[in-house]
Amino acid sequence: MIRIENLYFLLCYAWDILPERSMLHVDAEEAPNVLNLLANVFLNHLARRLKQGLPHRYVEVGEEIYGICGRISVSETIRRNRMREGKTYCRFDEFSPNHAMNRTLKATLTRLCRAEMLMEPLQQRAIQLLRNLAGIESAETITDSQVSRLLEQTRAPSERLLLHLSQLIHNNLLLNEQNGKFTFQEFWRDEKKMGAVFETFVRNFYRMEQNQYSVRREQIHWQLEASKEDSEFLPRMLTDVSLESTDRKLIVDTKYYVATLQRHFDAQKVHSMHLYQLFAYLKNQPVSQKETVGILLYPVVDRRLSLRYAQVSQTIRVETLDLAQPWQQIYAKLLELIQ
Repeated sequence: MIRIENLYFLLCYAWDILPERSMLHVDAEEAPNVLNLLANVFLNHLARRLKQGLPHRYVEVGEEIYGICGRISVSETIRRNRMREGKTYCRFDEFSPNHAMNRTLKATLTRLCRAEMLMEPLQQRAIQLLRNLAGIESAETITDSQVSRLLEQTRAPSERLLLHLSQLIHNNLLLNEQNGKFTFQEFWRDEKKMGAVFETFVRNFYRMEQNQYSVRREQIHWQLEASKEDSEFLPRMLTDVSLESTDRKLIVDTKYYVATLQRHFDAQKVHSMHLYQLFAYLKNQPVSQKETVGILLYPVVDRRLSLRYAQVSQTIRVETLDLAQPWQQIYAKLLELIQ
């Protein structure tokens, strides 16, 4: 089980954005479910953005005009055959609010206005904000590639948060053809999706919240003698999180599973493949005087675990993180794990 506000924190760190704790405290209290929390945060940020005035950007437009402006589209001008009238088809930059960012936000608002289980006050706010975007075209759909391009173009945390929220809300509000409304799917129950979120959350949390270790993903090379041709057949080893200081190295392998342990006959055991994978990471470390620790990190499902297995200068730990507890305790637990 994961608290609604903790899911939001995980997403913010995964998106490489520090969450606004003061703002979230109010949002979480007013939200009975994930959709309403995400919608509330989205609408609050969008309202603040619009209060400052609808942002304009230069966008390329194409138009048939008298004379020449910007760049002539020769093929389009010839196709229209209007040069006798002194008209050409030109492309030029126009300072306009009708750009991709605003169109993306409007597409999300449009879906929220027809979302099932969205509280009436939030739905009314969405409708009101939609009126403020009356002159903006709505994007027909929001694709991951479109959002990625927009994210590359902005560094402002508020804009980045709005884009990530738009993508998440849009992707998980699915049309109910029976009533024409949108139903929000419970993406947090998808092990694969949440596995990626959990991994990136842990890596970005350690990168942002501590300064004892350098943090990265690391490709580990097999410590085996082999020809170049034979080496090409070896599988790639890439850590989820590697933390390294002058005298210590930690490799954290995150796992997001419905069951923390696997059942072998009548006994519960650590997932063998997870243990083998982490063991391979440790055994293929270059010779060093550093203490090396491998950590398998799971969310708590039905029981807490803190297991330790040592061999000479290397240690394997199996740890769980309770995502149902208050965020301050999660924060402290993550820092405690690397002490």
